[in-house]
Amino acid sequence: MDILNQFDITRIITDYLLQAYAICYKHLQQANIHLPPPDRIVPTLFSFFSFVIANAPSSVQHIFTAIQQVFQTSDIPTFFILLLLLYVVFHTILGSLRWVSRLLYGFVKFSLIVTTVITIVYAVQQFLAVNSSS
Repeated sequence: MDILNQFDITRIITDYLLQAYAICYKHLQQANIHLPPPDRIVPTLFSFFSFVIANAPSSVQHIFTAIQQVFQTSDIPTFFILLLLLYVVFHTILGSLRWVSRLLYGFVKFSLIVTTVITIVYAVQQFLAVNSSS
């Protein structure tokens, strides 16, 4: 990915985050909560995203390029498809994590039940062995 594309995507991300921060800054100023002004935040965000994009793996840079092209075309169906795709990926990952956690929880629960049953059977066997020998 060349420097121009890195600059473009960094500028786009910084612009959106700056707009959101400016809105929050105005509302929080009214509530007497002091934050650094937006003009001090811009260089920090710009350098941070430039560093992240420059050091990202090639697959992530490819995704950044695709996102940049979507923002440049400003096509509503493309945004909708992108959001739908992100929604599907998010829920696939979330479902997989839930499945693994439930599988592990079920295994631990089953192991504890089996251990408890075996312990009870062993205790009963020992009790019956002591009574039958006397």
